Amino acid sequence: MMETLQTLIECDGNAAEAADRLGINQPSMSKRLALLQLKHPQVRFAWIHRQGKTWELTSEGERMWPAVKEIVRLSRLVHSDVSSRVTDSEPVAVACGQLAAQTFVIAAMDDFRANHPETEIRLSTPRGQRRIEGVETGIYDLAIVSHREADIEERYGRHIGIDHLFDDPWMLVCGKDAPAAIRKQFDDLDRASVSLESLNMLPLVIPEEDSGVRRQLEHNMVRSGVTPALRPVVQAGGWPTIMQFVRDGWGIGLVTKSAVDATDGLKKPKPLDTSSLETPRMKLIYGILPEENTPRLSAEGESLRQSLLAICKKR
Repeated sequence: MMETLQTLIECDGNAAEAADRLGINQPSMSKRLALLQLKHPQVRFAWIHRQGKTWELTSEGERMWPAVKEIVRLSRLVHSDVSSRVTDSEPVAVACGQLAAQTFVIAAMDDFRANHPETEIRLSTPRGQRRIEGVETGIYDLAIVSHREADIEERYGRHIGIDHLFDDPWMLVCGKDAPAAIRKQFDDLDRASVSLESLNMLPLVIPEEDSGVRRQLEHNMVRSGVTPALRPVVQAGGWPTIMQFVRDGWGIGLVTKSAVDATDGLKKPKPLDTSSLETPRMKLIYGILPEENTPRLSAEGESLRQSLLAICKKR
């Protein structure tokens, strides 16, 4: 990032010329610029801002400029003295949930690796909102989320592109070895579909209150005229953790189909009534270059995107 900044300033703020000198394409350059112009965990204040068609240092950038040049100088000395593995491609940064990482994401990575054996993949599993923010600021190239598309578009507009991967409907499920009282409550539920009203009367194991899927569920309940008054016995983050509590008999799991499919030791799941329920959808998001309205992805990032789409199409 420091070398990108120095090269940009040496090119009089011309991003295209700087990208050419660095040997990177426009999407990669845009991602690096995003790290320098927006607030995020690595840059507290913007270091550059756009002035017409060129970039200039902000007051914070001016303050940091001497340190930037020294860091670049020392970095070049190290690279000239130490032999290291060099590839022609930049790493691809991906963010997703724990369950996705263990299932379809790793399958897509295997497919991607066959065509790009030298490209590094950086896989992270932060909370859903952090994934969206990371894509918007350029920290992540791709992310898997289940947030409502309307909510993403309302907040981020043209800066984020969205691909639909697959529907992931809500289900209720119980461990085969759960206590008898919990198994009876589960068995007494309608086999065809469980009403939203009945959720308020069950000992639930559910995602945390601030998770995207939990907010989406309660939004649907309110829209259907049902006041959310859930009685969770456990609220947890991450589907593998939630499913472990369900298997251990803590309560009845209110989970998605993909979580059920990846877990054994369960009784046959029961679907929620979908007549007034917006089905959760897994989505692949990525940055957009507003000027061109094209994905802010390198060739390798686009290749991994296509691998994810192909793997999920088979589900």
